[in-house]
Formats: sequence, C-alpha cells, structure tokens
Amino acid sequence: MEPLYIAEVEVFGHLHCSNNGKFVNTNTPVLAGVNVTLVSNGGTTILGQALTDTYGFFEVVLDIVDGVLFEPSISEIRVRLPVANCALLPPTGNLKSAISLVGVVQSDVGAVAQFTTGSFSIVI
Repeated sequence: MEPLYIAEVEVFGHLHCSNNGKFVNTNTPVLAGVNVTLVSNGGTTILGQALTDTYGFFEVVLDIVDGVLFEPSISEIRVRLPVANCALLPPTGNLKSAISLVGVVQSDVGAVAQFTTGSFSIVI
C-alpha cells in the first residue's frame, strides 16, 4: 500500500452569539462576518484565517505548502473578542477550540484531511 499524501487541510466550524460561541437554542443568533484564525504553538504561529458566512459557518483551507506547519495536536481555532453584535460574549479575550479529524476524502487536488472544531472555551 502506498503512503497517503495530504494535498489540502480543511478546518470547519460554526459560531453563535452565546457565552461560549456555540449553539445554545433557536433564539441564539449566528455570528456572521467574524474573523476566525487557525493557530499553532499556543497561538504564536498563524496558519490561516477565514470569515464566518451569513449562517455563522467558517472553513479555513490550507494547501500543501501552508499545511507543512500544521500539527493537529497543537493547533486550534481562535476568535478574538469582542465580537460586534454579541453582548453575551465577554468583552475581552479569545474564544478557542481544539480541532479533531473528521476524515480524509479524495478530491481533484488529492487527499483532503477534514477537521472540525469542538466546544469553544474563553481565554482571557
């Protein structure tokens, strides 16, 4: 069996206006237009960024060159606070979430490793 070469890394998630950035109930508005950052090494290395869409979803995509620095065990998604239009979040600090592998799929570019966020926590 030949080794699997990852051509692309995708990290996706979803943000809501709540005390931790996660979905609470149907009355919790989504966070649209918010910058999320994929970081490594405790936040010292920025690997990629994305904006949440109108439904609060985001996807950070790394190609093979950017993915060289990617190590899932020391990488996380961060959202800098404050976030406009969300009084429920603390006024300062960051939201952060570890990421976990969902799977590896084949695409036109080759093998794509797909990761998702877990629960967000607040770091002040």
